[in-house]
Amino acid sequence: MVKKQDTFLNLRTELLLEGMAKADKKAVEKMIQKALVSHQPKQKKEIQKIIKDELKSPATRKTIKELIESQLETEMDSKDNKKRIADITKLVLRKLYRELSYNYTPVIDRIKI
Repeated sequence: MVKKQDTFLNLRTELLLEGMAKADKKAVEKMIQKALVSHQPKQKKEIQKIIKDELKSPATRKTIKELIESQLETEMDSKDNKKRIADITKLVLRKLYRELSYNYTPVIDRIKI
């Protein structure tokens, strides 16, 4: 019985492939593309809903928090980032000092970090 079904399925497939002209194949491809494009926004909304639901779970939040903390820890330990933070801090202090003492910045420039 299984062999009969397989042979009938193969026969149907072969007949469909033989019966389709190039124009028919293109028309079918266009219909599939249109169906996919019209279905895409629905899929996007479903995926967004799934992601939002997953983000609400405490386990996911904990995992995200751990990942962010580990990434920040490695990034903050680099000398380049420490230098950037020090430069930005110096700029902020200079501007504050200018506001406080009217253009006397050499004191802040001499600070070593």
